[in-house]
Amino acid sequence: MPVHHAGSRNATELWRRAKGQGFRGSLRVIGEWATRRRRAEQAKIERLQRVPSARTALQPEEMTMHATQIDRMWFQAHPDREYHLRRQTAVELAQWPVHPGCDFDPWCIIRRADGVMEVFALKVGDIWDDHDLELEQFFDSLREAA
Repeated sequence: MPVHHAGSRNATELWRRAKGQGFRGSLRVIGEWATRRRRAEQAKIERLQRVPSARTALQPEEMTMHATQIDRMWFQAHPDREYHLRRQTAVELAQWPVHPGCDFDPWCIIRRADGVMEVFALKVGDIWDDHDLELEQFFDSLREAA
């Protein structure tokens, strides 16, 4: 969902901003998200109030994607690997409720065991080490935050 700007609690305002960034969803989607967000803030639910790390500055909520045929072929070619890190394709990015914006690149981590994909965005130019241990820890933190 859209980045929750400081002082911006109006769903219509958030929807207009998201629409300007290419969001194709309805005002209702944003309204429901804003309502959940306000309720979480009021109830002091730690999960939604947690400030995301710099690496996870943007992560679409409630979005499940799975490994593609190319990902499965990558795992076949790399039998020693349990996680695969790659940038998202334009088709995959189109499924995001709100695009990450021009300052962010869309990325994903795929877990071999079940083909589950976790998506996130990194600032343009940021790099990531492609080691299974680090990817596993980050993948788990994304799963916990969802």
